[in-house]
Amino acid sequence: MYDVSEASSPAMPYVAFLGIPIPMGDYEIGSRGAGGIRTSIADLSRFVIALMNEGAFGAARILSPASIAEMQTTQYPDHLVQDFQYGLGWSVYVETGYGGHAGGAFGGRAMARILMADRTAVVYAYNRLNPMFPPFAAPGFTYAGDRLEAMLWKLADSFRKSD
Repeated sequence: MYDVSEASSPAMPYVAFLGIPIPMGDYEIGSRGAGGIRTSIADLSRFVIALMNEGAFGAARILSPASIAEMQTTQYPDHLVQDFQYGLGWSVYVETGYGGHAGGAFGGRAMARILMADRTAVVYAYNRLNPMFPPFAAPGFTYAGDRLEAMLWKLADSFRKSD
């Protein structure tokens, strides 16, 4: 069920200017954390599997069960951002039971979200995030991202029912 095969090469990040896609090449954002971490979907999927398995992927342990529990625990209970609270590098969606993390920088965006109750996850990335669009266009991109994620959860649900 887990297909975490490697891609042959990283995706090219793009931005669009006046509707023209512009390849960005390999660039440094100047930050190791926020937007500066790059990985493959395969490795991000392995990390998510480890998060669902108390820090282990196969025979490899990358985090202790105590570390996993701590990162998935709300660290600032009185601070609600949008519809989630913060753990340690982890977004805690209190009302829905989801956890995960999203990120993006010029030319790319990624999301890893887990429904911990039944250990189901959705991991995706795409090579276009365009901060050059005017603010009035942002709701359309949020809507498109939400629709993409809804379709992926529906697909994940079909796998869960076939097991």
